[in-house]
Amino acid sequence: MEPPEYSNFLTLQLPSETSTGAAGQAGTNDDDSYSNIYQDVLAAGPEGRNRGNSFQEPRTETLRRPNGEVKAGKCIVRRGGIRYSHRAKRLIVKFLPLLVVFLLMWLILLVLILVKYKELSANLKTAELDHSAMTASDREMAGKLKAAELKFSATMESNIEMAGKLKATELKFSATMESMSKGLLDVQSSLNEMKQRLESDVAALRVKVDSLYTCPTGWKAHAVSCYYFSSEQLPWESAKRDCIGRGSRLVTVESPEEQMFLAQNLNGKVHWIGLSDSAQEGIWQWVNMAPVLLSFWRTGEPNDARGLEDCVEIEHTATWNDAFCSTYNKWICETSRF
Repeated sequence: MEPPEYSNFLTLQLPSETSTGAAGQAGTNDDDSYSNIYQDVLAAGPEGRNRGNSFQEPRTETLRRPNGEVKAGKCIVRRGGIRYSHRAKRLIVKFLPLLVVFLLMWLILLVLILVKYKELSANLKTAELDHSAMTASDREMAGKLKAAELKFSATMESNIEMAGKLKATELKFSATMESMSKGLLDVQSSLNEMKQRLESDVAALRVKVDSLYTCPTGWKAHAVSCYYFSSEQLPWESAKRDCIGRGSRLVTVESPEEQMFLAQNLNGKVHWIGLSDSAQEGIWQWVNMAPVLLSFWRTGEPNDARGLEDCVEIEHTATWNDAFCSTYNKWICETSRF
């Protein structure tokens, strides 16, 4: 129970020297009696001053004792060297939870710092180990790079030497090619001269042959053959028989030059030639049984329309077309000039 404050000073009322109460003498000599007097004053309150049955006219004194004191107003009691204040007690009770929380926070912070310190120490140790491993790896890599550099240098020296040899070979080859080019030019010049002489001889021979072997009247000469371009129109079989009657046959085309010669003399008309597959469908054959080595079919031909186009006609565009053998066309006969 806290002592009431009934003035600026809480005064401890002690009896005067003439007091007959035993408590006064005990208050000056005995600690327990001193405490009893103090408790009596507290229990009496302000009205206790006027109680004549316990004390005489009170007087205010400060009680002193060897190990402590009681002061009015402050109510400070010193026991065992520690001073306790009622106001301090109230403050302690009020702020004790905060103090406990504050201490707990500091304790948690300290634990966190220790944990972080251990973690950082472990990380630092790991980093040191990694650094050591990396240093060893770097040394090993440096050794490998040095070996590679030496090998590369040796390879470069070998390549330089090889390049020198290639250069010498290239120069030698160039000289050889130049010499061969000169020889080829000489050979080409000789061949050209021979070609010119041969062409001249062939032209002279052709003139001589033309003068000796002339085509019949109404026939046209080309190379070693004579050609008859009819003015009438007949079916393919009738045209074939007509050529036989003239001592010749339906023309057979054996070269592009011959094909072009025929196309230039058609006068825009379609003519029969000696090619058909009437003996066996799809197997084209010349009338003289010669193999078909060249062909000049128009695009999409032969198409054997209705399965009856078995004979071949030549067009002014220098292309061939399969047609019905019963069609009436002009025709071309061929015979040798010799």
